Amino acid sequence: MPTVTMWGNLGRDGQLLSTRNNSTALKLRVAEHKRKPDEGEDAEDEETVWWDVLVWQPMASTLLPVMQRGVRVTVQGRLDVRTWTDAEGAVRLNRTIIANAVGWEGKRKHDTAPEPADEPAQAQAYQGGAEDDDPFGDQ
Repeated sequence: MPTVTMWGNLGRDGQLLSTRNNSTALKLRVAEHKRKPDEGEDAEDEETVWWDVLVWQPMASTLLPVMQRGVRVTVQGRLDVRTWTDAEGAVRLNRTIIANAVGWEGKRKHDTAPEPADEPAQAQAYQGGAEDDDPFGDQ
């Protein structure tokens, strides 16, 4: 499996999920901004690539309080790429990073990370179908 390291900003707050086999994972949605090649006047434009990141326990509960929209994160992990067909018959690509390590910076320089909660966060029940093992519900 390919290993990746990427930097980006959270597009929404982290979401704690509970899978059918009673495992808990933290789902992150990370926007990676890439500068487009120099194309004259459009040289300042950026391309945004969205990544799904899955963080398993025990790291998931520890990170939940600080994984808020806008926080800059660094993710290192294993790349999992899957294709699937949507209802209209179009083939779609799902890129997920299964995180081994996650680092973060505040939204602004004066932001500080809150202290981890004493009690683990309550997991939201994952409502996947019987044949669906995709914790993101994208397939």
